[in-house]
Amino acid sequence: MHLLDANNQLMKYDTPEQILEDFYHIRLELYKQRRSARIRELKIALLLLENTAKYIGKVCKGEILMFPLKENDERCAELKEKGFQSSQSIAWMVHPVGRKVTKKEELRTGYDYLLSTPVESFSYEKMKGLEQERDEKNNEFRELTNASPKSLWLKDLDALIRQLDAEKYPSAEKRAPAKRAPDAAGPQRANKKSCM
Repeated sequence: MHLLDANNQLMKYDTPEQILEDFYHIRLELYKQRRSARIRELKIALLLLENTAKYIGKVCKGEILMFPLKENDERCAELKEKGFQSSQSIAWMVHPVGRKVTKKEELRTGYDYLLSTPVESFSYEKMKGLEQERDEKNNEFRELTNASPKSLWLKDLDALIRQLDAEKYPSAEKRAPAKRAPDAAGPQRANKKSCM
């Protein structure tokens, strides 16, 4: 068998096992990258959820007033002063890539995720819901940081095997055709057709 390898070079493989051996190292490296990217995503999501829950709590307690209306820059400066992080500073803190956002850009758009919160979200129930979502993401974060790329790959393979088995061996419910309920107007309809 001749196939292209990871470097797009034509390689001769004598057995399928040789292909798997080459593929294994590449795939494992991709799982490392995938794990790192997901950890970054979860860190950002956790920080945004914490800030949002804190913001809703402060508005509900009257520590941050929605009225009188203020300019966006003033409101953003107030949020920064009260210890809230902009979305850009959170992203930069987790993964410092590219250029750092200027203070002007940060004040212009960095707090939109808080300022665009719908009015119906300002309730203790919503705050508790955000805290619960934060806890779920925190559990996922802990599981992911404790898992190795190899264990993640094995977990995906197990899920694939279960899916393939479910498609190959469908349950009796899926195989048996559904019986139609007797049509109440069945014989009458036949009579009407014969009369025409």
